[in-house]
Amino acid sequence: MLLLQWHTVSPIDRQSGAWIAAAANEIGLKQMILTAVEKVILTPRANPMFVVTPELSLPLALVPAIDSVVAKASKPLVFIAGLEHMTLEQYATLAADFDDATTAMNPQTNRRVNAAAIWIVTNTGSRRYLQMKRGLADSEQNDLTHGREAFLFASPDQRDGRRLNFAVGICADFTNKQHVLQLRREMAKHPDVLALDLMFLLQMNENQDALQFRTAVAAYFDPPEPGGEDTRTRDSRLRPRYFLPTQRLQGARCSVARRACRKASEGCLSAGPLLADASQYRDEAQVDAGIELTLDICRRHDIEPSFYYPSTTFDFPRCFQVATIVCHSNCRRDKTDLALPDWVYERVEGAGIRLVS
Repeated sequence: MLLLQWHTVSPIDRQSGAWIAAAANEIGLKQMILTAVEKVILTPRANPMFVVTPELSLPLALVPAIDSVVAKASKPLVFIAGLEHMTLEQYATLAADFDDATTAMNPQTNRRVNAAAIWIVTNTGSRRYLQMKRGLADSEQNDLTHGREAFLFASPDQRDGRRLNFAVGICADFTNKQHVLQLRREMAKHPDVLALDLMFLLQMNENQDALQFRTAVAAYFDPPEPGGEDTRTRDSRLRPRYFLPTQRLQGARCSVARRACRKASEGCLSAGPLLADASQYRDEAQVDAGIELTLDICRRHDIEPSFYYPSTTFDFPRCFQVATIVCHSNCRRDKTDLALPDWVYERVEGAGIRLVS
């Protein structure tokens, strides 16, 4: 899993409140990053790779560059990108060129769109999807329209160890408890999908400790509610078993979680090594959940779990050669803030994960 934690300038002018497009220098810098990342994506590997960018961070001008990168990539590959804001007309033009796209709940032409693009590339071909943000933040209520549906990407083989069902959400899709509960009910309607294994939540949010995020996350772990359209048994299976937050960014972040409503069976993938990051873990329960998630993926795909130590040492690309689990500071020279406390390492070793350096 590769998280492109590039810096994104705020899309809203602080003085006028107007939405602004990505500047040429930002586009050029991100093109350079994509060129560097391409070398990693092209490297032959046995396991699938997920590449993820934060909400509102990929300039529309770089969509063709992603097309080019994924076309040459080692397969299978999933590339998930939060696109810069756009007009509904721009969204419609882009959607016409993609394989499938969600629709606007209220298609007002004077409102803008916040969306994610998903590329899925396997040995049998590639497909591209566009998904609108469904839940709008307060600052977006007067300017953006929200989506009616969302995608659930389900593996054709639903057996444990072979299955990797995943979905994508965007920031405020995840900050309202009722929205989360509704999402779980929608997922439970699909009789051929027995579990959701990953959800990617793309965010651009300067206040990452906001109460809304914490209360909405809890709704994923609530027991099934009596009544409603979903059954108790299936709803409980469609809850995520673990939630894995990611590190702080300069105004944006990606995090791993879950989401869905509409099924697209082209997501035929199996899980690969997990690059886990515990920078925001604040208690033993969160750390244990992250460790167990990592061990579960390693067990299912015969990966020896080895964690790079210490978390703040930059050692790229060697860190990927000696360890299967790394932190962002190990592969980013500009990231020096991820200092895990000693008790986290004790917890990791206690779970049977080897520390290497």
